[in-house]
Amino acid sequence: PESGEQPLTSEDNMIALCVNGEIYNHQKWRDHYKHYPFKTGSDCEVIIPLYLEHGAKCVDYLDGMYGFVLYDARTGTTVAARDPIGICSMYIGKHADGSTWFASEAKALQTDCATIEVFQPGTVYHNG
Repeated sequence: PESGEQPLTSEDNMIALCVNGEIYNHQKWRDHYKHYPFKTGSDCEVIIPLYLEHGAKCVDYLDGMYGFVLYDARTGTTVAARDPIGICSMYIGKHADGSTWFASEAKALQTDCATIEVFQPGTVYHNG
């Protein structure tokens, strides 16, 4: 499919990506990762092969506006990131059970999270 229907997933479905935004240099990375089996035409799908090669430092290779959460079921790792300028909104919440939640709108967290904060521009969260 050409759409960016979410979550975007890796070939083996072990990496799931939910993202809001646009990656301006996506064509550079599609060209670089010619061997990677892209499933969609989404500009944001390049985050997955970048993550596979660079881990949480994948954000260092992105030019764009974005907020994303990536989960790697192989390792139990979660990576969340927001672009350095903060064009796309993003919030982080803490549930009473200690789990960390993310959303692009604070109201999505209000019912379930004890605390909610703005996920600051340029921040990268990595639990692994």
